[in-house]
Amino acid sequence: MVSPIASRPPPHIHPVRTPPSAAETAGPGKSAQSVGHLAKAAIAESSRTELPSNIQGKVASLIARGLDYAAVLATPPPPAEDTPPAVPTEPPPPT
Repeated sequence: MVSPIASRPPPHIHPVRTPPSAAETAGPGKSAQSVGHLAKAAIAESSRTELPSNIQGKVASLIARGLDYAAVLATPPPPAEDTPPAVPTEPPPPT
């Protein structure tokens, strides 16, 4: 007697379809909306030339948190005149 499993013909083999690669489906993405790209654009638009080396990371962090980054890129006010601290004219009372 022949086994029913062994006497079956082999199943029809279907070709395996692979999903399309990323290069085939690539279109305009959202990378221009990433916080790094937005930070870089904001820094380029600022009028400041003297910025710390880590400013892009700081601005990207503020954008990611939804905070206003304009204060970081704003031009700082000029330094105040060097005025000596107020010196009391009267000596302190004895204790």
